[in-house]
Amino acid sequence: MGILNGNVPLSNLRFNDDHLPTDTSIDQKRTEESVLEKFVPYAPNNVRKLSLESIELNRDKHVAYLKKGLQGLGRWAAVLDASKPWLLYWILHALDLLEYTFDDAMKQRLIDTCKQWQLPSGGFGGGGDQLAHLATTYAAVNAIAIIGIKEAYDLLDRKALYTFLMRMKQPDGSFTMHEGGEIDIRGSYCALSTAALTNLLTPELQENCIEFIQKSQTYEGGIGPYPGKEAHNGYTFCGLAAMKILNGMDALDMDKLL
Repeated sequence: MGILNGNVPLSNLRFNDDHLPTDTSIDQKRTEESVLEKFVPYAPNNVRKLSLESIELNRDKHVAYLKKGLQGLGRWAAVLDASKPWLLYWILHALDLLEYTFDDAMKQRLIDTCKQWQLPSGGFGGGGDQLAHLATTYAAVNAIAIIGIKEAYDLLDRKALYTFLMRMKQPDGSFTMHEGGEIDIRGSYCALSTAALTNLLTPELQENCIEFIQKSQTYEGGIGPYPGKEAHNGYTFCGLAAMKILNGMDALDMDKLL
């Protein structure tokens, strides 16, 4: 609904496939059609426009739906076996935004769940007995921060976590997502954000990070996965957020980016 705060007609915001339809572009258009009727009454060019203040958030229904996800997921979630920390983080983050308060028993369950994903060598995997990965480590650490009690923080093996982050660190300031994994700006953001949240943001970890992200900014102004690659909104978010953590915003061409 945030798009309704401006004066741009809804027709200008719809997906443009440049007359080159693909399976995903067709799905995108179908999704837009399915929700369009919810936006039309509030559209800027609607002569019977309703006030945005009339929109109600069904808080109780959202909370009930999210809590159900903490009790177990159906077969459809099997393909997300390596993303368990993400599922937990997404649910907890939404509940936190809805100002839901967890009881002590639920907090302990959440802590016990996170504990299963932490590896002795540092970091968190996507599930039990899986490789530590920067993305799932980021998700797990954020989930622990949302739980927000001493017992949750005590779960973190910060010494091993720092060792893991430094193992992922590359001489040019980039990070691999996991042992032998790919390098891209996601790794920079996940590693630096995790370090900032756990007070592990050392000069050693930050070395050459600003330069790597700066080189990944393209002629378009956005940021690509690594130097020489096309800019992408997702990577731009990660790069910009990482630069904020590093106090390196001045190294980016903000005029082009914006």
